[in-house]
Amino acid sequence: MRVSDSMQTDSILASLSSTENQLLTASQVASSGQKINAPSDDPVAAEQLARVKAAVAQSTSYQNTITSVQGDLTLTESSLASASDVVASAQQLALEAADGSIPSADRQAMAGQVAQLQSQLLSIANQKGSNGYLFSGSQTSTAAFSATGVFQGDSVDRVADVGAGNTAVVNVSGAQAFTAAGGVDVFATLTALQTALTNNDMSGITAGVNALNQAGSQISAAESDAGIKLDRLSTAASVQQQTQLSLASTQSSLADADPAQAYTQLTTMENAVQQAIDTSRITLSTLSANRFG
Repeated sequence: MRVSDSMQTDSILASLSSTENQLLTASQVASSGQKINAPSDDPVAAEQLARVKAAVAQSTSYQNTITSVQGDLTLTESSLASASDVVASAQQLALEAADGSIPSADRQAMAGQVAQLQSQLLSIANQKGSNGYLFSGSQTSTAAFSATGVFQGDSVDRVADVGAGNTAVVNVSGAQAFTAAGGVDVFATLTALQTALTNNDMSGITAGVNALNQAGSQISAAESDAGIKLDRLSTAASVQQQTQLSLASTQSSLADADPAQAYTQLTTMENAVQQAIDTSRITLSTLSANRFG
């Protein structure tokens, strides 16, 4: 088949256009530092990159969740440490009051001090974190204890997703820490001690010493529980950090262009375009001369 001048011209222009498109791609890679600026650049790699980015977003979500609940558990642990101090102070008062040489008037004054300690403990037990009341179980919008020390929460664990297929309990039971569910009703014990001190009831004061000893133990157990759960969250956070580092490496290998290679490719394509233009000009000039010569 005879190749017409028109067909030759179209072929030259198509080749020139293809070369210019390759130059544009090389220029985009060099300027952006990215090998994939559009899915059409490399459909397979673009799909892989999309999956990696989705995994990064999911891992980041897990990490944000962990950070949030870690803050609340850290506050829970420190609150329970403060609660232990309050109970220890009340127990010390009870021990002093159990001394038979103490005047009854002093015991009544101690009753006022115990009342202040009970108020402090109530404030601690009703501490709020970023996700609601710490010791209310799932009832995070309700204060754990009423003004009279009655538990208003529940014993439902709060659970958070901290990794793919990995959940963690992110609260400590207020019932176990402060109510008879853990062994001793701490607020009732303090109320009973106040009454015993006011009435100069030695047997009641002695009972208060023993009950507060048990109360201190159960609050310490709850504090240890918070520490264990914090350790688990720290492990989950480390896993997500390693996951993100691995994903970042994969994303870089898929998306990031090698600067030297990108510059070399750009220079090569610039030269190729210039050569294509020069060749096209000569060829078209020859065709024109043959047509009108």
